Amino acid sequence: MTPSSKNEAPAEAAAPPRKPASAPAAQVPAISAKGELVLFVRPWAKVEVDGKPVGETPLTDALELAVGDHEVRLINSELGKDVTRTVHIRPSQRAILKEILDD
Repeated sequence: MTPSSKNEAPAEAAAPPRKPASAPAAQVPAISAKGELVLFVRPWAKVEVDGKPVGETPLTDALELAVGDHEVRLINSELGKDVTRTVHIRPSQRAILKEILDD
């Protein structure tokens, strides 16, 4: 053995064996919990949720909203009413907001 060959590593030990490249992990869509909001408003109101118009009462269906707090604005221009309420939506539950605007 020559002095220089003493420090050389065998060829197969120089590089660790390669593992096959794994496919990137599939992107799993985020699941956001939702709940429902039902509005009972008398006589009627234009409805905004978090600043976005959603319709006029009576609404045909419950509103499906993400879990958490939401700002609900009820506007009846004939009565000069503009009411804002905060509702808290819980996962898979139904919240109810009742508002009488003609009192």
